[in-house]
Amino acid sequence: MPSKELVAQEISAELRTAPRGASLGIRGSVAAIAIILACIDSAAAQDWPTRPIRLVVGASAGGGTDISARLIAQPLAEILGQAVVVENRAGAAGTTAAEAVAKSPKDGYTAYMMSNAHAISAVLT
Repeated sequence: MPSKELVAQEISAELRTAPRGASLGIRGSVAAIAIILACIDSAAAQDWPTRPIRLVVGASAGGGTDISARLIAQPLAEILGQAVVVENRAGAAGTTAAEAVAKSPKDGYTAYMMSNAHAISAVLT
């Protein structure tokens, strides 16, 4: 398994070589995931990841957030050497998915991909 530093370097290289027409949102998302992965605090002797990573999306399949998640999951899986499973949990403007991620084990194997709608929903209610 690659080290977290190596993963961050590989993702950074992917971002630098992305075509100029590539969406900045997707490139930014991959960069954010790389930063999060590099910051995960796990035991120094433990390799990460040792099992598939779950990427929970707070939208139905086929939507913009889902497509972005799937575009990110494929290169991320190649770099990490583990599957990245995209799980759609539509409902309540992404709150259902956020709750599922919040209640999941804090082991670094579950991530949440949200849209801007979820980020502002608390302000609107």
